[in-house]
Amino acid sequence: MYKICLSLLITLPIFTQAADVATTINPDDLEWKEQRRPGVYIANLLGGFDQEGLYIARMKFLPGSMSTPHSHDKERYITVIKGAWYVGLTEEFDPDNTIANQEGSYMVHPVGMVHYDGAREEEVIVEVKGIGPVKFIPVKK
Repeated sequence: MYKICLSLLITLPIFTQAADVATTINPDDLEWKEQRRPGVYIANLLGGFDQEGLYIARMKFLPGSMSTPHSHDKERYITVIKGAWYVGLTEEFDPDNTIANQEGSYMVHPVGMVHYDGAREEEVIVEVKGIGPVKFIPVKK
């Protein structure tokens, strides 16, 4: 039995999870992919924003990078892993009018809540969870 489990761990892709195998993903193992906005990266831990079912992703914002005002069609649950994550809750983009969420903070983005978010002076990493697929809906100006 031990040899079978060990061989499964060796042959499984890094982000695949089997029901009977414990999965560990270390920060150095994350594969960051740049998103639409420069300085914003994502690493999927489970599923994806565009896939059916539960997704868990890490998002990295380099200093000074923020999303533009938008909403989502499903709730999202966010935990700040590293740095101070800034969130604005208006349709008008104004980085000086944002809420600082420190490491360890948790925030829920309800369906349809307009927001924008990102980093100011330091790199920020947040973990985002929800049920996909989820849409990114930009605010129309």
